[in-house]
Amino acid sequence: MSGEDVSLVCNAAAPQGTVDVARAQRAEERARARIKEAKSNPDIDLGRAQAALARALARQRFAEKTS
Repeated sequence: MSGEDVSLVCNAAAPQGTVDVARAQRAEERARARIKEAKSNPDIDLGRAQAALARALARQRFAEKTS
């Protein structure tokens, strides 16, 4: 922060009230299923599934805080 200037670095941003909570919940369910499936299927990218879960949970937390 410098004077009146502010720099913000983030992975994602969304206007308040724009998160589709039902969609985020479905994404969470899919990600959890992929993580579970990754334990027995080496073709599933566990890191990608974990990142999808983190995004889904972040969207839900954002929606809770801004509603």
